[in-house]
Amino acid sequence: MEGMEEIQLQASLAVASSMVDAVHAEREAAASASPRTPHRFPPFVVRAVIFVQAAIRRWRFVRDFGDELDNDLAEPPPRPRMALALHFLRRARNPHWVDVSNEANAVAGIVAVKEQGLAMGDVEEVVRYYEGLVPEGHLSLTILTEKLNELVVQAEENLQIETEQLETPAQIQVAIGRCCRANKVPKHLEGQVLCGATRRMREVVAEKEKELRRDLNKVATVPEMDVVRSHVEKDFGPVPTALRDELDVARTRRVQFLEQELETRWSRPFAGPLPPHSRAARRYELELGAQHPKVVDFVLEERRHASQLEATLEVELGSLQARMKELTKKRKEARARTLVEDIDEQLMELTLQVQNAIEEAIEQLGGENKKVRQRAQDLLSVDARTAVYAIQAENAAEELRLELQEDVGPEATDRRRAAAANLEALLDALSSEHHLQAELRSEFAEQFREVAEARAAASTASSPDDPSQLEAAPPDAPPRRPIGKSPMDEDPFGEAGLDKLTPDMVGHPGTLPEKSTFRDAAGPEIEQPEPEDDDEDGWGAPAGFTAVESFVPEVVKMRESLPNGGLPDVGLPGDGSETQHQHDQDFEPDMDTMMLMSAINGDVQPQKVKSRRVTAQLVLKDLKMDIVELHTEPVFAAKFTKALADALQIPRQRIKVTGFAPGSVKVLFTISEPLAGEVGVDSDTPLAADMSLAELTQQVSDPGSRFRLSEVGPFVTNAQIEEGGA
Repeated sequence: MEGMEEIQLQASLAVASSMVDAVHAEREAAASASPRTPHRFPPFVVRAVIFVQAAIRRWRFVRDFGDELDNDLAEPPPRPRMALALHFLRRARNPHWVDVSNEANAVAGIVAVKEQGLAMGDVEEVVRYYEGLVPEGHLSLTILTEKLNELVVQAEENLQIETEQLETPAQIQVAIGRCCRANKVPKHLEGQVLCGATRRMREVVAEKEKELRRDLNKVATVPEMDVVRSHVEKDFGPVPTALRDELDVARTRRVQFLEQELETRWSRPFAGPLPPHSRAARRYELELGAQHPKVVDFVLEERRHASQLEATLEVELGSLQARMKELTKKRKEARARTLVEDIDEQLMELTLQVQNAIEEAIEQLGGENKKVRQRAQDLLSVDARTAVYAIQAENAAEELRLELQEDVGPEATDRRRAAAANLEALLDALSSEHHLQAELRSEFAEQFREVAEARAAASTASSPDDPSQLEAAPPDAPPRRPIGKSPMDEDPFGEAGLDKLTPDMVGHPGTLPEKSTFRDAAGPEIEQPEPEDDDEDGWGAPAGFTAVESFVPEVVKMRESLPNGGLPDVGLPGDGSETQHQHDQDFEPDMDTMMLMSAINGDVQPQKVKSRRVTAQLVLKDLKMDIVELHTEPVFAAKFTKALADALQIPRQRIKVTGFAPGSVKVLFTISEPLAGEVGVDSDTPLAADMSLAELTQQVSDPGSRFRLSEVGPFVTNAQIEEGGA
């Protein structure tokens, strides 16, 4: 008995395997041929019914007779799998053995009442099997067709409800794919099932394309286009869209424009202030890439230009500082009061020249340049340095206000960020108690925050967490720098010192000899020591004087409370900071000695030891001293000095604001005679002091004059000039 069952089991497995192969072959043929296939495999319902019937018969037989049967009894029903195999074998051998009409009605009834777990593909399989086996219009086909249509409508409604809540084409595409897989939607029914979803897809695609195309029209830079491209890929996914081609075209045009601009817009070698070139370098690095050959050349040229500007500044400041040291030495040795006053005037003029040089350096190199700030700290007193940076900060704030009114664009954005970074650097150079700190930092808080975010993003981009993400840069490619950093924050010459500096970089051929040898003002040549390895900038000792060293912070804080920052014997006449000497009180000035020293000095004619000045006061009738104190007197004096000089078109050295008087504010000032070598605007003869005062008097009463339209114009709408009183 057991041997017979084993044989039957093997036979059933063999038949089932052959039937499975036939099913696969039939399904492959059905996928490429018409639904009507002559050799069909019975549908799943028939297989399930035959299997369940065989299982029930076997179970009832075993329940009634048990597993241990005598050989004399009738053979038990086959196991369910064997029964299923035998049924299919007989059915395949003799198709007419089955009552197809009754079977079709039964299968249709079972399918019609089934509510869950039934897919369109399953019903479609049953319909395709019985089409051609039963007459057209048979009840079973009608029932099955109605059930299939019901499933189509249900799937279409469910999909339409789901897609109405979705907002991107990619989400709708995912929903469509999920619906087709879950319902086994046949190819010829996809149009009916997906009609609502397809209509919703067209609407969403049109909306998203309109939205992203609007964003595309707003952007102008390569990174912004890449952001829009990421949004397109996220929102559309595998859904085709014309935006991809439009983005490719826009990006290609932008890259071509930048490459052409990089070649044609900037003169070679660079000229003019450094900040525009630095902004352009950052823009090219951001959009074209730091490894782009043209960008590498541009950045190297920018660094060379920065080196040239700073070298010129060092030479100019070195010359001024050497002259100042020489005059300071002469002042200490002077005995005549008049000679001391004359030297003090020259020192004052040199101080103004240093101040003008620092102002020019801030404009040429930017307020964030550390070396310019260090030179200002070394060469200017606390009040003078505060006045310089306060004026520059106000000018930078006004420039930023104008930039905020400009149209949005990549270059305008760069200018705004650069202006904000420059203003922030200028404010950092002022003391924390200065009134401009709270005022300007509150007004431009949003712009400062954008600069900080840009710096953080640049710092993150320049040092990724994954070292493998770093791209290999060319050997001569300069390193990237974050926004707001100057190329001169690192020493352009390294440890090579002056050996790398050529005369053409300074702009004055022959100014610096090949060796570090300079001629001191006293006479013979003095060979300066070569710069040490730890020299900060590699420039070595400046010409004609020793290096200036900064005091420690404690000493600087102590000296800030002293007159003139604690600097001895360099007081200026009239400002209350000069030092009285005992010899000025003990001896009468000797005219012969005074004339001799004046001739030796070379700056004053022997017959004239003191230049004539015109004193006057500008009465501001609508202004009170609290406004002056709000700006601080040094800042107010610097503003009026600049405004008066610009209005009269004479050098600032000829104007000196000596103080302010309360009441209706009186600006006390002097105008000196023309300087040696000074040339007038309209003629070779410059305006004399009295003529300058007369011209200023006319401008005060003229609302359209240069003085009334200057920076201090709002303060002088109701003012008058009174000669004398200074």
